Amino acid sequence: MFYPPEVVATGFPDMELKSAVETGRFDDEGRRLRKDGTRFWASVVISALFDNTGKHRGFAKATRDLIERRRVTALEDEGRRISAFLAMLGHELRNPLTKSFATLVNATQRRTVLSSR
Repeated sequence: MFYPPEVVATGFPDMELKSAVETGRFDDEGRRLRKDGTRFWASVVISALFDNTGKHRGFAKATRDLIERRRVTALEDEGRRISAFLAMLGHELRNPLTKSFATLVNATQRRTVLSSR
């Protein structure tokens, strides 16, 4: 079974199958269980299979491991947070430095004017 015991206890797997029969298909992303007992993030698609008379005959289920995609997404999010922090830091550092630089230029210009008199 792909579901952790606590999920099985809620009846969620049965609800998935019922939904697939009613609508023809069920899609979900969530934690699943491997044969070795480790948990992983998965994308699941369950399609109900019907015969020519419309009688329900079974299900087709595809489960994809999403761990790598989630890692990439987490890294992209972290990159955006770092970029935003660096932009804020650059702004915070530039503002005081700009004022200090302007004061220094102003003082230098005054000294030049005073020494030329």
